[in-house]
Amino acid sequence: MYKILMVSVVLLFFSLDCPASDPEDRSWDFFGVVFIPGVPSSSNDTDIGGFRVGLPIAGGLNTVCGIEFAAACCWTREVFGVQTAPLFCISENLTGLQASPVNMAEKVAGVQFGLVNVCNDASFQLGLVNFNESGILPVTIIANWGF
Repeated sequence: MYKILMVSVVLLFFSLDCPASDPEDRSWDFFGVVFIPGVPSSSNDTDIGGFRVGLPIAGGLNTVCGIEFAAACCWTREVFGVQTAPLFCISENLTGLQASPVNMAEKVAGVQFGLVNVCNDASFQLGLVNFNESGILPVTIIANWGF
């Protein structure tokens, strides 16, 4: 029980860096279920400020501020918090943690944790092979970080 509580606190910490937005410009939901990107159609129109679950794939052209988990894979334009799946995760901009066997992003302000991590600009990567154009080396094993 203690471990579950600690993991929940860490996940909540990562989700606190949500962007401020005008409520008239964006529609936010606390919970969203996606079957494939675009199904249901609200998955592209509504931003999530809480939890998004993909059965089997989570994704959309919007923002998740919280936790995104999928049974297979995730791809969302912008994530503030945690993005995780058993196959792969893809994001354009991620602030927080991206954890899956294969992680891909344009910009990560946080950590990518997986077997293969690919990013143009990442703060920290931990995995078997790490590709980071702004890292100490463009390709490393075990760990890579950018400045």
